[in-house]
This record gives sequence, structure tokens and C-alpha cells, in this order.
Amino acid sequence: MATASPFQSLGLSGANARGGGVAFLMLDAAGRILVADAAAREFWRAGATELVGDHFTSLFVFEVTSRDSSWLESQWDVMVAAAATAPLRLVAQPKDGPRANVSVRVEASTSPAGQVYLAFVTPEAAPGGTGVDLLALLADRSPVGLFDLNFKAGTFHYSPAWKKQLGYGENELQPTFETWRQLVHPEDSTAAPDRVTTKFFSGARSFSVEYRLRHKKGHYVWIHGIGLQVFGPEGDLERVAGVNLDITERKEFENTAVESEDRFDELTLRGPLGAFDLNFAANRYWFSAAWKHLLGFAPDDLIDGAETLAGVLHPEEAPTGLKEFFLARHPGETAYLDLCRLRHKDGHYVWVLGGVFRQVSRKRELLRVVGFHCALPPELPVAGGPAIP
Repeated sequence: MATASPFQSLGLSGANARGGGVAFLMLDAAGRILVADAAAREFWRAGATELVGDHFTSLFVFEVTSRDSSWLESQWDVMVAAAATAPLRLVAQPKDGPRANVSVRVEASTSPAGQVYLAFVTPEAAPGGTGVDLLALLADRSPVGLFDLNFKAGTFHYSPAWKKQLGYGENELQPTFETWRQLVHPEDSTAAPDRVTTKFFSGARSFSVEYRLRHKKGHYVWIHGIGLQVFGPEGDLERVAGVNLDITERKEFENTAVESEDRFDELTLRGPLGAFDLNFAANRYWFSAAWKHLLGFAPDDLIDGAETLAGVLHPEEAPTGLKEFFLARHPGETAYLDLCRLRHKDGHYVWVLGGVFRQVSRKRELLRVVGFHCALPPELPVAGGPAIP
């Protein structure tokens, strides 16, 4: 029984897969060629399996090029974004032959193997050109911000979308390098895309950096810059071109998470709140330094296993075991506060306030307990009598 070809699995076969003179290629999500039909192999003068595995963008001529895999993937991302609204006019470079102008259409699709892209390449009658500035295509068709610092030519370009990210209009900001210098955060000057980290390098090298640019209103916007640095034969930086993505929301979330973790550390490492995490499902157990201090343990004392907490609970309150202790109290509530007694390292018991959040399976199995213990002031009256000596 014959196996369906990749074309048939996508509803494409034979002449229906392409028009006359149109080369067809199937690409994976990263832009690598999975399938190339006979027209594609003939156009690029490749053997039966030569194109498979190559980056699709490596088949074309661009102003700025690099064989670095990360740069080729970045070019592919740019190409997909630029081709979203209309076919691209590019310059193809066969492996052994003259360059040729082509029209490239890229469409997202699905196959049994997952997300793929279908590329249709149509040769044009015009003679082959000298190269295409893919970043310029992106600037025309995409909302991401484009910048091009061409030190060799003395020209500097900031796309309208680049200016909009910083609150400026299309005709604002002078196209100068001084504009760039004034907008980059002083603390991020060494991380900006125009900074050189390696001396005596020639050729093209991709970059992916995070830095801040000043908004028109005065605050700073976090940017993820992706692009290419081009060095001359003497190692001088001749050009930096790339795209900017606004990642301010992600950075704010990260900072909030760090602040929350710092607050938690203040309470559980140096404060009075003794935290614990009993993950019964994963068999992982953790006790904070403050919890150890509460019961007389040293911060570096190793406390492993749920048996530690089971061993310090008062036998009257946990006669049948640790899990039963947490399941029996406040049935039906996911989280609760309660008083209990814990045995200190020297043998006496102390009253503590416990806060508990528990996870229970549908079969009423205790999966995890996260909570804290906080010692009660000795002068505070406790229902049921004073702490047991």
C-alpha cells in the first residue's frame, strides 16, 4: 500500500501543488527545508537531497548575511512577518548559476508532524539583482521597531514603529547616532547592540540583548533587540541592524516576582514566620530557616522527610499520623488557620498559629501542604490551657 506524500497529507499533489514554473518547498517552524519538489531542485541546481535540512533563507541574497544558525533563524522570523500581508520580492542564489529575481509566498499550515510552512517561489523575468534588505521589508510591513546604524556609510535609520515604541511620531527624532546615544539608558550602554564585546573580529555576528530606551514621557522602556553586527576586515564595527521588541510587561512581571520572593525571604529567613512545603506526591519536603529556629534547630541542620514534622506534633493532636492530621482539621476547607503544639528541640512544647493550604485529590488523598507556623506570645491566653511543659 503506497504511503501518502507530504503534499497529499496537506491536500497538495502533482500539478495542483503549484502552477507552472513555481517551485514548492515545505519548511519546519524554524525555517529548515523538509521537502523540496523537482522544480525547486532544478531552480537551485541541487541534487535529490541537497536542499533538505538547509535554512530556507540561505537560498536568497541579502544585504547583510551570516552563516550563524541563530541569525538564519532570526532572518526566517523576519521573513515570515514580512510575508504576512503580501508575497516578497527577493533575489535567489542557485548553488551554481546566476542570481534571479523571484516572488516568494509563505503560508502557515499543519501536517501530521505539526506546524509547517509552505513556500511557493515564482521566478520573475527581470535579471537577477544584487540583494534585498530584509530588514527594510520588515520595516514596511511589521509593527516591530527597526533600527539600522550604518557607521561606514554615516547613515542612521529608525523606523516609524521603532519611534512609536518610544512615544514619538513618524517625523520626530533626528536620524543621527546622537539620537541613539541620548535614548539608551546610561546603565545599559555596555549591553546595547552597538557595543563591541570581542576585539579583532571580522564578518557578521548576530546579537540578542536586553536594554532600556528612554520614552518621550521620560520613563524607560525595556527592549529585546535582535539583529546583526557587521565588522570590517580590520575589526571595526561598520554596521548594526536589528529589530526591537517591547518587553516592558515581561520585565515588570519579573521584577514583581523578585520583590515577592524577597518579601517571602525576609519573613521566612530572618522573620518570625516559619514556612514549610510538604509535597507528598513528589516526595519533596522543605522547611525554612525561621521554622528551624522556632524549634531550636540551627539554620544548616538537615531536616529531611515528612517524618520531621510528624515527630514534633503533639501526640494528642496527631494520634494517627501526619497526613491524617492535615486531612482531619477543618474538613471541606482548602486553606485554614488553627492552633497546635510543636515539640522544641529541648523537649518542651510551644503553642503556634498554623496557616495551611492543602491540595487533595478526588480520592481524598493528600497531595501537598504548604503553610507556616508562628510562635504565640507567651502572655497570650490559649484555649485549652497554657503550653505543656
